[in-house]
Amino acid sequence: GAPGAPPAAEGSLHGELVEIGGIESAVEACDSRLQLLGAVVDPNGKCGYAHWSAERGRYAIQTLDGLFLEVPEAHLTVLDKLEPEDGGFDLAWPALPGASEAFAFMV
Repeated sequence: GAPGAPPAAEGSLHGELVEIGGIESAVEACDSRLQLLGAVVDPNGKCGYAHWSAERGRYAIQTLDGLFLEVPEAHLTVLDKLEPEDGGFDLAWPALPGASEAFAFMV
C-alpha cells in the first residue's frame, strides 16, 4: 500500500481477480479442498480469483488454468477487470471437474 496508509484488512482481496508475483520458490498445487496434489509450479505471472482462508492466514488463488495455490497477500496484485471489447472477459469457463457440464448447460 501507499506509505502511511493503514494496512489492508485480512481477507480484503477475497473475490478479487489477482496476479501472483515476487515468489522466489515454486509452490505446491492443491485441489479445491486445499489438499496437496504433489505438483509443484512457478506461481509468478499466474492470474486467478482470491479466496481468503482465515484458518490458514493466506489466500487460495483459483488460477484461470484450474490450479489452487496458497499465496500470502504480499505477493498478490489486484488486476483491473477489462471489458470483453478491450481484451478482457465476462465469464471464465470453470476448470473444476463436473463444473464444466453445469456451466455449459447454463450458458
